[in-house]
Amino acid sequence: MNGNIIKSKLLFALFVFMQTFCSVYAQNSGFNLKGRACERDGKSGIGYATVKVYNNTDSVSVYRGVADEAGAFSIGGVAAGNYRVEVTCVGYEDYAARVDVGADTDMGIIKLNEDKNMLDGVTVMAEYSKVKPTGDVVVQVKGNPMAKGKTLVDFMRYLRDLDVADNSISVRGRENTLIYVDDRKVSFEQLKSIDPSMIDRIEIIPHADASYGINARGGIVKVHLRSEGGLLGSVSMYGEADYYSPVRFSPGFNLLYSKGKISIGNFFDSRPYERYRQEYSETSVDEGVKNETHIKGFSYGRSLDENLSFRYSFNKFDRIDVYGGVGIGRGDSRQTSVSSDSETKMSTNDNNRNYNAGLKFVKGLSADGKNYFVLKTEYNKSFENTDNRYAVDITSDMAHRKYNLDGVSVEPYVSVDLTKMSTLSAGLNYYYLIDRHQSQGTETLDYVSDMRFVNKGHDCAAWASYGITIGKLYMRAELNYMWGEQIYKDYLSPENNVTNIERGLFPTFVFQWNINQDKGRFLNIGYFRYYSYPNYYYRSPEVVWQNSQLYSVGNPSLKMQTYNQMQVYFSLNKSWSADYSMDFGNDLVKVLMQPDGSRPGVYFTRPENAGTSMNHTLRLTYSGRLFSFWYSRNTLGAVYMEEKMPGRKVSNANISFRTDNDFTIYKGIGLTMAMSATSKTETLSYENNATYKINFGAYASLLKDKLSLNFVWSNVFYNKNKMKMYGDGWEVTRLTLHSRTRLMLTATWNFSLGAKIKKVNLPTSSGMYRETPTL
Repeated sequence: MNGNIIKSKLLFALFVFMQTFCSVYAQNSGFNLKGRACERDGKSGIGYATVKVYNNTDSVSVYRGVADEAGAFSIGGVAAGNYRVEVTCVGYEDYAARVDVGADTDMGIIKLNEDKNMLDGVTVMAEYSKVKPTGDVVVQVKGNPMAKGKTLVDFMRYLRDLDVADNSISVRGRENTLIYVDDRKVSFEQLKSIDPSMIDRIEIIPHADASYGINARGGIVKVHLRSEGGLLGSVSMYGEADYYSPVRFSPGFNLLYSKGKISIGNFFDSRPYERYRQEYSETSVDEGVKNETHIKGFSYGRSLDENLSFRYSFNKFDRIDVYGGVGIGRGDSRQTSVSSDSETKMSTNDNNRNYNAGLKFVKGLSADGKNYFVLKTEYNKSFENTDNRYAVDITSDMAHRKYNLDGVSVEPYVSVDLTKMSTLSAGLNYYYLIDRHQSQGTETLDYVSDMRFVNKGHDCAAWASYGITIGKLYMRAELNYMWGEQIYKDYLSPENNVTNIERGLFPTFVFQWNINQDKGRFLNIGYFRYYSYPNYYYRSPEVVWQNSQLYSVGNPSLKMQTYNQMQVYFSLNKSWSADYSMDFGNDLVKVLMQPDGSRPGVYFTRPENAGTSMNHTLRLTYSGRLFSFWYSRNTLGAVYMEEKMPGRKVSNANISFRTDNDFTIYKGIGLTMAMSATSKTETLSYENNATYKINFGAYASLLKDKLSLNFVWSNVFYNKNKMKMYGDGWEVTRLTLHSRTRLMLTATWNFSLGAKIKKVNLPTSSGMYRETPTL
C-alpha cells in the first residue's frame, strides 16, 4: 500500500512539473499558423500532409508540422516575419505560397493536385510513411504502388513496424497487438477480407493509451477506410488447397454507405467450407518404458459472421453509433490414435453462436473538437453445445457439454487539451462476465466426469494519461489502477470453489524524440508496468481429450500475470531501425504437461502460474529497394530468455531471420518470395527444434485496379516440427507428419458508386473466443 502511495505522489509531481514547463514554454511562444490541406474539391481532407515553413533567406525549414487525419494543421510559436510555406504529401503535387505572419494566421483551404507520375511510378515505400510527434506511424495505402494486387495482410508484411505471421500480426514483434478497422475491433481473420483498395491509410500505434483497454500493450494496428464514394465496397473470394484436397473456401463482403447525417456499414465474413488434415507421431518414455502412438484426424468447419453498424451525426463532432453482430459456427472432427496395445477413435460435433451489440456516444466539448467525451458500452452473448464420442477398441461412450456466457462492458473517458501542446485524458473501464457450464460425462469409459459450475468475474480500471509536446520531444505519463475479482463456483463439489481478488497500480512512461523528421530519424523509449489475464477459458476445469494418450484440463485458480517492460526503438532513417526490449514477468501462465498418475502412459496439460521470466530481445530491420524492381523487408532478431519455477530453471538463446521480397514485373503485376527461420527454442513448457520455411507468390491488379488476384504457394520448402516435453523420469516427443504446403488464391472485386461522402468510422463489437490450454 505504501509503495502505491509513493508511486501516485511521484506521478503527480511529474504531472505538475510537465505542466509548469509547458506553461512557461507557452508564454514565450509566437503566433499560430494554421490551415487545411484538401483535395481539388476543397472538401475531402488530405490526412497527415507535411507542412514546412522556410525563411526567405535560406532553404532550411524553421518550423514544421503534420496535418491531422482531416487535413488540418496548426503550428504554434511562429515569430513575426515573411515565410515560404510548403505543403507536401505522397501522391500529390507540392504546394508552395508566401505568407506574412504578424498575428495568428489562417491559410484557409489549401488544394493539392494528384501527382499522376508519383502514383504510376516505382516509388520507395518509405515515402508513403509518416511518423507523428507521438511516435505513431501512418502509412498511406491509397495510391501506394506496393498495395496493388496484394491482399491487405500481404501488403502489411512490407511495413517496417509490423510483423505478420500466418495467423497473427504484431507491432515490432510484441504480443497482445489489437487490430481495428476505423473504430471497430476485428480479428485477424476479419482483416483478411478487406482489400487495400478500400483503405486510405494504416495507423500503427506502438504505445496505446489505457482507453484501448488492458489487452493493448502490444500496440494497435488501425486501418482507416477510404472516404470517397456514396457507396464503397468489395467482394472477395478466398480459396485454399493442400496436396490432397481443397482446404478452405471463404467469401467476404464489405459495404460502406453514407448520406447526410446517416452512415451505414455492413461487414460480412464466411467460411462455408473448411477441412484440415492432421497427422502426428508421439513417443513417450516413462520410467524406462517406451510407448509409440500414431495420430491421424480430420476437422471440418463452417461459419459466418455478420456485423451491421449505424451512425447518426448530430454535427461535426457529436455522434452516436449503434452496432451489433451475429456469429454462427459448426465444427466436426474425427481422430484415430493407434498405440502398441489399443486403438482409440474420437469424434466431436460442436455448434456455437454468439451475439453482440454496442453503443458509442461521442460529444465534442470545444469548437475545434479536440476536447471530447466518449461513452462506449457493449454486450456479448455466447452459446456452445458439444457432443463427444469415444471408442476404445470395441467399447464406446458419449459425453456432452454446453456453456452459456454473458459479458457486459462500460467505458467512459474524456480528453482535454490543457494548452496547445499538452493533453490530459482520463477514464474508467468496467467489465463483467458470467460463464455457465454443464457437462454430462461418459458412463462406461473413465474419460469425462459430470460437471456443473460457473466462472464469473468483474474488474474495474481507472486511468489518467498526460501528454506534452515540447519542440522535438513528446512525453506521456499514465497511471492505471485496477481492481478485479474472479469466482469459480462448483455446484457438484463445493470444496473446489475458488475466489481470486486482484488489484494493482500500473504506471506508463513514453518518450519520443523526433531527431530529424525529413530523414526519418527518431528515438522512442517506453516503460510499462502492466497486467494480463489468462485466456478466460483456461480457468474452465473441463477435460478435453486430444488423443488416447493426452488430454487437457483448465485451472480455476489461475491469477493474473504482471510484467515490467522497457522498450527502446531507434530509427536511423526510413530504411534502417533497431529495437531492444526487456521483459520481466511474474506469475506467468504456462501450459505444462505431466503424467496422469491413475492412467499409465497417459499425460495431461494444465495451465499454471509457473513462475518468473526475463526476456531480452534485440532486432535489426531493413526495408527498402535493393533495385528499382526489388523491394525487400528483412528482420534479424536475437532473444535471450530465462524462466524459473520452484525446482526448475530454463535458459535459452535463439536467433531468427525473416525476409519478404516483392519483384515488380509491370505496373500492378509482380512476384513475391518470403523466407523465415528460427533456431532451437526452449521454455518451461516445451522445447522446439530449429525451423524454416519458404513461400512463393504472384499478384496482379487488373481492370483499372477493380480486380485483384493474389496467389501464394506457402511452405514450398520447410522442415518438420518436433516438440519435446519432459519432466521427472518421463519424456514425450511429438513429430508433425502432415503436409503444411498450401496453395492459396484470393480474388477481390472493388466498387464505388455515387458522389463523395464524408469520412465515417463505424465500429462493431467482438465476441469471446474459446481456447483450449494445449501445447
